[in-house]
Amino acid sequence: MSRKRFPCGHLGKGKYCHACRAAEIAAEKAAESKATDKKKKALSEAASRLRAMGVTGYEGKPAGVVSRAADLAAGVLDGRMFGELRARRLVDKRHVVAIPVGRNHRLLCIDAGDAILPKELLTHEAYNGRIYQY
Repeated sequence: MSRKRFPCGHLGKGKYCHACRAAEIAAEKAAESKATDKKKKALSEAASRLRAMGVTGYEGKPAGVVSRAADLAAGVLDGRMFGELRARRLVDKRHVVAIPVGRNHRLLCIDAGDAILPKELLTHEAYNGRIYQY
């Protein structure tokens, strides 16, 4: 098989230019790395927001869940209405407020009389066992 000139100007054998392909793969890896760094930064910012509000249980949770929980907790502290947050009070413990954060997580809040305070971010499974401890 003889060498041929590819449209990029390189010489080689085969169907495509291996030098250009290697450069494309390196560029893709760099872009993925940059995206991962952005996700880590967003996760740490959301975690610090939750930490400042006094919310626990966000460690080890997915970045999207932590970010959404931080937004919901900020909404609770700003006094947003329950309907906007899809919040509900428990039937037998009216001072406990549960706000769904996605399908599998809940933000547990406590009604302190004049304000509702976000307390804990839980998976739905942990939430089922934890709600009766408050």
